[in-house]
Formats: sequence, structure tokens, C-alpha cells
Amino acid sequence: MSAQSRPGNKTGYLPTLDGWRCIAIVSVILYHYKGRLGPIGTLLPDQLGALGVALFFGISGLLITSRLIEEERAAGSISLRGFYTRRALRILPPLLVFLAALVVLHVAFDLPLAYRGIAATLVFVRNFAWNVGPPLEAWFTAHCWSLSIEEQFYFALPLALLLCKSWERRTFTLGLAGIVFLYGLRFSPGVSAAR
Repeated sequence: MSAQSRPGNKTGYLPTLDGWRCIAIVSVILYHYKGRLGPIGTLLPDQLGALGVALFFGISGLLITSRLIEEERAAGSISLRGFYTRRALRILPPLLVFLAALVVLHVAFDLPLAYRGIAATLVFVRNFAWNVGPPLEAWFTAHCWSLSIEEQFYFALPLALLLCKSWERRTFTLGLAGIVFLYGLRFSPGVSAAR
């Protein structure tokens, strides 16, 4: 048994999550290509992409929350500076390269590009900024909505863990889960269609 697969290892690697990641990836890919799969595509549910994204969010939340709690147990507190520095070093370099490539393509080859979409992506509010330009111009950064949601969660979670004592965390978590559940019911396609 490898060090990474032993129970209680400190690497943060959970082999079981690889299977869930695979399901999430396949769900998103099938959602985007279902129109090209002919009769098979018609059998796939419209919510397949949302399922994949929700799985990614759940996996990410589980990993980050467990690592923060482990850090608190080991060090006695959570280092906001350390956490945000690690997130910035993980997310910003590839994001900046991607956005810079879009700008270069826009300048060199007249790629239709909405600069408001780039700005919203840079400050991680692309999920709130849908009308940033004509559909084609907005398309190149539209997929960054999920990154924005993830980074908003990563910004708020360590603060919530620092502000809540351990017994308050359960109440906070259950309350937040209830709000998310009700929000999902309110805006789910099935509920909207029933109105």
C-alpha cells in the first residue's frame, strides 16, 4: 500500500474522489457534445452538465474544507495569508496566460472580445456579469462563471471558519446547505416549468 493511499495520510489525496472526478468530467463533456451524438444524445438528460459542475464544486469544497480544518488542528489556527497566497499562485498564472492570449488574438486577428468579460473574469465575478457584450464576444470568457463561483467560495470559506467556533460551524453549515437547497428548488428547470 502506497503512502498516498494509506488511511490518515496527510497528503490530502483521497483515491475515491478520482472516480467522482471522472464522473464529473464525463458528465460535462457529454453535455457539451450531446447534440453531436445523434439518437444517443437525445437520451441524455439536459441537467447532465449541471450535475458534473455540482460534483466538481462538491469535491473541491470537501478537499479545501478538510485541509483548512486539518491546518487548524495542527497549527491551532488557519492562516488566511497562506491560504490566499496558495490560491493565487494556483489560479492566477494560468488564468492570466489565458486572458493575455485572448487579448493578443483580439489585437492580432480581430478576435471578437468583450473587455468587460475579461475584467469580470479577472475579479472573479463573471457569474454575475452575463451581459458583457454580444454573444460571440462574451463567449470566450463565459465558461469562467464556474471559476468565479469557486473563487468566491474560497474567499468566504476560510473567513467563515475563522469566525465560527466548532459548534457554530454545524449550525452555519446546515443553514447554508438549506439556503442552497431552497435556491436550487426555486431556480431548477423542473420547478420553473411547473409554474
